[in-house]
Amino acid sequence: MNRLTDFFKGHDSSAGVFYPSHHIVAVFPDRSSARDAERALQKTGLRPDQAIAVGAGEVKEFAAEHTARNGLFGLLMSKISDAIGTEQTYHEHDLDSVAEGAGFVAVRCPSEEVKQRVWDVLRGLHPLNARYYAPGGIEHLTGEV
Repeated sequence: MNRLTDFFKGHDSSAGVFYPSHHIVAVFPDRSSARDAERALQKTGLRPDQAIAVGAGEVKEFAAEHTARNGLFGLLMSKISDAIGTEQTYHEHDLDSVAEGAGFVAVRCPSEEVKQRVWDVLRGLHPLNARYYAPGGIEHLTGEV
């Protein structure tokens, strides 16, 4: 099992499309930068199980697992989402970043206070893009607007 699969514990999709509600996902130029961000977050008191930094290979493996787990229904919902320009479009951008060797940080934010504290740290580290998956929609924090 992939570390991301374990991190999200099955709460990473909505209608078969990648949608980790109550999480910030930030993309950095490389895995080293993502790990630096994870360490900075832990220095603020975030528990180790609340944040994960991974490299492009782990994201690619996770995407393949996610597709296999959600099957034909997930594929159909991905195509619909892509056609109307929602979550799937951002997933495609992330996969483009994987091809370029990017690093990713995912952070569980169970409250608005935690989300703001996490974003204050990440913003200072200048991610390429970042988004918060709110229950009602994606909040773009930086990049890809």
